[in-house]
Amino acid sequence: MSFFAPFIQNARDRELFPLPLNRVLVACSGGMDSVFLLHVLWHCRGELNLDLCVVTCDHGLRPDSAADAEWVRKLAWSLGLPCHWLELEVPAHRTGKESVEMAARRLRLDAFAKLAGETGADAVALGHHLDDQAETVLMRLCRGTGPRGAAGMRWVQSVGALRLVRPLLDTRRETIESLLGSWGRTWREDASNRDPAFTRNRVRHEIFPFLETTLNPESRLHLAEFAEQQRELDEWVSREARREFHRCRVGEGLDLSRWRDLPRMMRLRILLSFLRQSGVEVSGVNRKRWQDFESALSVPRRESRQWHFSGVVWVAESGKLMPLAANIAFDPVSLPVPGDCLWPPLSRNIAAALAGEVDRNASAVTDIQKTLTAFCRAPSAPFEIRAPAVGDRYRPLGLQGSAKLSDLFINARIPSRIRKRWPVVTSGGEIVWVPGFRVAEAWKADETGPCVRLQLI
Repeated sequence: MSFFAPFIQNARDRELFPLPLNRVLVACSGGMDSVFLLHVLWHCRGELNLDLCVVTCDHGLRPDSAADAEWVRKLAWSLGLPCHWLELEVPAHRTGKESVEMAARRLRLDAFAKLAGETGADAVALGHHLDDQAETVLMRLCRGTGPRGAAGMRWVQSVGALRLVRPLLDTRRETIESLLGSWGRTWREDASNRDPAFTRNRVRHEIFPFLETTLNPESRLHLAEFAEQQRELDEWVSREARREFHRCRVGEGLDLSRWRDLPRMMRLRILLSFLRQSGVEVSGVNRKRWQDFESALSVPRRESRQWHFSGVVWVAESGKLMPLAANIAFDPVSLPVPGDCLWPPLSRNIAAALAGEVDRNASAVTDIQKTLTAFCRAPSAPFEIRAPAVGDRYRPLGLQGSAKLSDLFINARIPSRIRKRWPVVTSGGEIVWVPGFRVAEAWKADETGPCVRLQLI
């Protein structure tokens, strides 16, 4: 059976490329996996409605990295595709605690997000395959992970406003090598892929061969299948947790009696969601503290109890968990165009991207739990995200005159517990947009021309 027919069907079933026309950046290093992905997507571009563009990164880690990038540029040219060559210089931008791999990944994702915004790309396609998935899952299990981590890499993953697609997660490395050989295609060999200084290389070249010869020759396949099962289970648990979350909410609090009747995994997810939506920065709370918090709440007590998370005091009494107080000053955050940033008070990302026109459907969403979108003209000064200030006023598009931001919050029924944490997008000291409302009248975009898309994700 041809490789392409099941590949196309799988891409359709998983909605990897769901748009009538999908503008896709294909990340290609010149190595076997990414070269294979590029050829496959190029071959299937008509059936999957793909408008392809190649992107290659020179990380500045090897003397021949520029030659690899030039090789990719020529490959793209031979296929009639444009190619973007990104120079990242990982050593110069690596932070003190980052490994080389972590720094390279961070810089790649930042560069991909910026390029996607500049080119209007809908997704970035990556060449991770089944063997990569098995290696990832094994390393996560050994380091300690839960069901979500055991699910490995996702077929589709959102990182801020960036959409990553991995169409080869069910394809073996040996299949890739065999097909490329039968097609007469070549690729570049990266000597660092055998450097034992990198953990993944030792897993690939030492641990898996040992497992396959002493335990099971299909160890990689079974680990990848396990990841897929965990992904399906995790998605089911997430759906159920969202459903139960709404049942457990009582006003601004959490009904602990109903919450306690749920399985522990469900309780943890609901608790995380509740605190995150209440404005708590949960990423800095270690795993043991979460477990201790969940265990303490799981036992009914008559007396009132209190906990502190990220400046918020939480009280459990009368069968409810409620926020008691919040006394934090939030520093402004810079937002480049294109780019994205985390707004820590809500643990949500804010993204800015270049857009060809205004999308009225996206702009119409006002549910604060969902992605909120607005379109504005390009700024002359950088965007800055800050918390609401006393006396803030602005004039949303279509409103007659300006209004107090506090009044807008009340009328829109934005919960009082998060009003002081809600982001305000400004430029040059002027309010451009407050998520959940329309863009400021003075910042409205030309509906038929280029503009900037702002999103609270």
